[in-house]
Amino acid sequence: MDVECIPLTEFVHGNIVAHEGRPLMIAEHLARELEKAALVRIKMAPPPGYLPAVQAAADFDGAGKVQDGGAGRPSSASPADPASHRETLHLSRPGETKPRKSGA
Repeated sequence: MDVECIPLTEFVHGNIVAHEGRPLMIAEHLARELEKAALVRIKMAPPPGYLPAVQAAADFDGAGKVQDGGAGRPSSASPADPASHRETLHLSRPGETKPRKSGA
């Protein structure tokens, strides 16, 4: 899998010719090695659900409160679902046996 990298300096590695600050796509395992050698910085994809600062600021009204955009994710303060019913396990007592079923 290829990842986007930003070269920190100009260098040549095999068929890769990197110019400082110009993004390029490199195989992930090679990019990790070049990052350890301080030649590139791997540009990571934003995590799921990430909002840029401009979008996040637009979600607030003038009073600094978040505008209600409808149904959101459930809060951790939501009531928990009722516990499922579990049957009680009845273990036999020592010396106690159950009658055998006879095959008919």
